[in-house]
Amino acid sequence: MKLGILIANYSKGEKISQIKEQCDALYDEWPNVWQPEDYIKNLWMISIGILLEIDETKFDGIKKLLLQSGLDDWLFDVLLNYKEQDLNNISSDLMFPKEYHTLKDMVNTNKNQIDLLKHYLQKEWYSNHKDCAWHESHKSSQNTYYGYWSFESAAIAKILKLNDEELKDQQYYPYDMVHFKDE
Repeated sequence: MKLGILIANYSKGEKISQIKEQCDALYDEWPNVWQPEDYIKNLWMISIGILLEIDETKFDGIKKLLLQSGLDDWLFDVLLNYKEQDLNNISSDLMFPKEYHTLKDMVNTNKNQIDLLKHYLQKEWYSNHKDCAWHESHKSSQNTYYGYWSFESAAIAKILKLNDEELKDQQYYPYDMVHFKDE
């Protein structure tokens, strides 16, 4: 629930420094509330942590939880090992290949990475997540919508140090989080 509030605060334009404070607090609580089977929430926690340059000790705590859970996923491995940049110990399998194959293709090529990311954001990201509870939440009478953001795309762009200027106004892409610098 607090992750949804954090995302909603980001969606409504709260300052990134305030989002970072909320993220720090959420990282402190995550070991008590995390669910290994909730792929999207875990993916967002990792990705937001990378984007907001979360404290290494806190990030390592999330990494340890996921490693202990035994989840075998290429995307988690790439994100969790971003500081080491060691692709030798990365799973070759995606738990959700339909949703994330383009991101994998993008990371594994040196050509047209921004074009692939742009295509992913424009044509695949939202539609490939139609089985997620948050999909089409903007239509809900229950006011469950908190924003649509591809944090994993942004985290990968940050890790790869891509020149993402042309993605600045791209729907679903949290450009300002990619360029956040903790002071």
